[in-house]
Amino acid sequence: MSNPVPRNPRGVPQMPSIEFSRVKEIVGLKLSTDGGFYEASDANKETKALRVRVSATSKVFYMTARWQKGASSATSRALGVFTEEAREERDENGDKVYLTLAEAREKVREWDRLRRGGVDPAARRAAERAERERAVRETAAAAEAARAGVFRAVVEAYLVSPDFRNQRRAEKSEKAIRRELLDPKRNKWVDRQISEIDDEDVVALIVAIRDRKLAYTTGRAKDGAPAVAVNTFDHLRAIFVWAMRPERRKSFGLRFDPIAHLRIKDFGIKRKVRQTVLSPEEIRAYWLAAGKMGYPWGSLFRLLMTTGQRLNEIACASWPEFDLAEKLLVIPPERFKSNATHPIPLSDLAMEIVSDLPRGPAGPFVFSVKQGRTPATAMGAKKKELDALMLVELRKIARERGEPEPENVRHFVLHDLRRVVRSNLSALRVPDVVAELTIGHGKKGLARVYDQHAYLPEMRDALQAWADRLRTIVNPPSGTNVVLMRKAVG
Repeated sequence: MSNPVPRNPRGVPQMPSIEFSRVKEIVGLKLSTDGGFYEASDANKETKALRVRVSATSKVFYMTARWQKGASSATSRALGVFTEEAREERDENGDKVYLTLAEAREKVREWDRLRRGGVDPAARRAAERAERERAVRETAAAAEAARAGVFRAVVEAYLVSPDFRNQRRAEKSEKAIRRELLDPKRNKWVDRQISEIDDEDVVALIVAIRDRKLAYTTGRAKDGAPAVAVNTFDHLRAIFVWAMRPERRKSFGLRFDPIAHLRIKDFGIKRKVRQTVLSPEEIRAYWLAAGKMGYPWGSLFRLLMTTGQRLNEIACASWPEFDLAEKLLVIPPERFKSNATHPIPLSDLAMEIVSDLPRGPAGPFVFSVKQGRTPATAMGAKKKELDALMLVELRKIARERGEPEPENVRHFVLHDLRRVVRSNLSALRVPDVVAELTIGHGKKGLARVYDQHAYLPEMRDALQAWADRLRTIVNPPSGTNVVLMRKAVG
């Protein structure tokens, strides 16, 4: 190339238009010899924003774009230094220092998706860095305070530890811990040395929770308080187990776990084993009531009944998790209780429900009141609405049979639908191992080690058999009130 190179008013060298499409063309670009730099652009239309800036010493990938909405001009941001062979060196943000052409193009695609979604990649990276630094500071501060052995500080250290943060329900558990264990109005020994806390202190706390009426529970107070007491004890037990690890207990002044010998029965509490299973009449009323609720609630409640899965696994489902061609919903590990991928075969009935669902333009969530941006919430209020509609249907059924009309709906929770499905699978003579896997339970005993069959075809047959039975429950073979299962929700 000839030198010197003419420059535009901003000082960027003006060269004849240079493009590259392959690695060897970037390798062939000669280093600048006039102390400045020049640029070459990607000939690939999909990644045309990619540039290589060639200086006297290096070739660096840049992306040129309007990063903020309404920006008057495009600006360039560095992606990484060009390399022919993949290298793993990373900077303090965790970004790769050296990029191959393929890696640079992929990064351009990623940044372009963010940019089009209104997210500035640089701003997001800065926020992530600030969050990492904040977490490091908080962890260090909590660990330093915990060395003094104060219960509050020990709990704070536990809450920022990977052992706790990696739990699937960490956010919900943290709220409960802060409410019941770190509030001095509820826990009188929160600021005492953890080594001074004994079993009598814990028993007094748990019994006080057991006997308390809970204004913030959605159920009955007499049912809610014991349940919160049990959960609080479980959290306490986990905290002491964590604090008793060899690398921690000496700094906390602990010589033994003061609550290791305690059991729930010591607090006068029995763990309730739920056994609610809806009758055929209740199942029919549930289905018809859900059909009157409209999207997203009615569709969500019906899909829960057809699949037997956990509420959050269905309520937080996103479209990329569905493979409609294979009639499959795949729950990723981060959303599944066992931290494993969970495939859910979709019966013909489930596919009818899913095929009628709208797709929101603002995000991937299937059941949403914000056009897919976030999953649907407010389940407590919607469950009450469902109960009210079920009562109407149950009274209709009673009148048809000449029976007394019920005064209310028998209490049940959405999690009980899993028991409905599981019980019906047994009635349909589905083998236990298939029925358990179908509702998301793992294999038991030696089968976990020696039986590596996935049972997906068997699970599909089981859910199809349940769907067929569900149709007969909702559409009774006799009578005039026949209900079409595929009646539009809403």
